[in-house]
Amino acid sequence: MFRFKKSIFLKLYRYYLKKLFWFWLIFIALALILSFTSWKLVWNFRAGEKENIWNETWKFFLLKSSCLFYMITFFASKLVWEPVIIKEDASILSTASPINRQNIFIAKIASFFTYYWGSNFIFNLPIVFLSAASSWSTTLVFLLFDSFLLALVGFLLFSTPLFYLYFPARNKKLKLLVFLLYLILIFVFLLIAYRMEILESPWIPILLSFPVGFGFLSLYWNDFRRHDYA
Repeated sequence: MFRFKKSIFLKLYRYYLKKLFWFWLIFIALALILSFTSWKLVWNFRAGEKENIWNETWKFFLLKSSCLFYMITFFASKLVWEPVIIKEDASILSTASPINRQNIFIAKIASFFTYYWGSNFIFNLPIVFLSAASSWSTTLVFLLFDSFLLALVGFLLFSTPLFYLYFPARNKKLKLLVFLLYLILIFVFLLIAYRMEILESPWIPILLSFPVGFGFLSLYWNDFRRHDYA
């Protein structure tokens, strides 16, 4: 049974936020410096008409995701792999009763998503304030669409696999098979999207992200709840 206690969750959530804060600050500072050095790309960003804003937002989102990839892999390592190696999870479970694995699991996901969402939102600010090619109304639609829907899509599609990847597997053959299928799925999607000229549309990745994200989180939870910390 999945037992969730709000007070315990909040303590763990704040702990993981503090753990990642200075690393996040360094990453976001470097990312913003890179963003402003590419000011011409931001200045010429065109959301276009409102009916085309989804496609333009999706293309910019893919560009941001590539810039944030190193950060999310580092954060996943700090939250998933490192606590196993230094026995942080084992220490929390043994000395901080009544903390249970369910609260640790949710707190790690929540803290990761908080920084992911915050980074994604901060990346959007240069578009909002510096773009000269879009009206304020379309820029606002872009900000809402990207910051709320596409941030969740990016987290589910690109970040959740890292949680499962970095955690020690109970079944290594299953993990290998899952990631092989995941890479094949991404490759087939890109191939079909390229041939059918639908790569610019975000709707297929949006539909794809939910089964992929929840599938990887389920696999991670299954290994995490059974892991022997003795």
